[in-house]
Amino acid sequence: MTENFKGKKVLLTGCTSGIGAEVAVKLDALGAIVYGIGRQDDKSWPGVSTYIKLDLSDLPEVEKTAEKLAKVFENDGLDYFIGAAGTPSSQPLEAVSAANLTQVMNTNATSNVLLISKLGSALQKVEGRAIFISSGAKGSALVGQLGYGLSKAPLDTLAVYTAYEFKNVTSITISIEAPVLTPIWGKAGFTPQNVQAAGAKFATITPSGNPLMELSEVANHIIELTKLHYLNGITIPITNGIGTGLLPD
Repeated sequence: MTENFKGKKVLLTGCTSGIGAEVAVKLDALGAIVYGIGRQDDKSWPGVSTYIKLDLSDLPEVEKTAEKLAKVFENDGLDYFIGAAGTPSSQPLEAVSAANLTQVMNTNATSNVLLISKLGSALQKVEGRAIFISSGAKGSALVGQLGYGLSKAPLDTLAVYTAYEFKNVTSITISIEAPVLTPIWGKAGFTPQNVQAAGAKFATITPSGNPLMELSEVANHIIELTKLHYLNGITIPITNGIGTGLLPD
């Protein structure tokens, strides 16, 4: 089953920057009604019809907001949930702290669980679809990014359980396997030059010769995969031809 997005209600996390922001703009252009979740104070964001300020690392607030949203979508249902929010880690294994690991896990993984647990019924009402955005970092060794990699791995499992427990809902995890230049790299301590240099080394093992994926390209892939309801309970990689593993020195 494929469909267009005109008039469809989409709840999107991470709508204020990076991949989530790009997806919001493209969905809006396709006629979707985007409810965007972010932690910034500004209330107006490109492509977002209704903005919900929420710190996804604050789990009690996530639960409260999820319950409110469940009531918003109670009658007419929710067509799509797209979990695109992500925050980086900043500590190597030998220096990892409970506080940093908890924040990253809450934002990238646990908040998705809590939101879906409350919104599953709204998705079921209209045979909706849940999409979780993961990363090749879960299978790579990036300095300081253990927490980030750990936090993305559970999304594979969440897609399986969402598809299994909410019978009228289809769900996939989309794993971004190739490097994409987004603000998350800067938050993790990488500079654009670092990422470009790593990308240049990746180019030697990339069939396309294109080391970095563009935000627009990634967002287009996400939207196309979101349409395909027959893909269910699986993880689908988006890559420009490289695999995962150790980041080249």
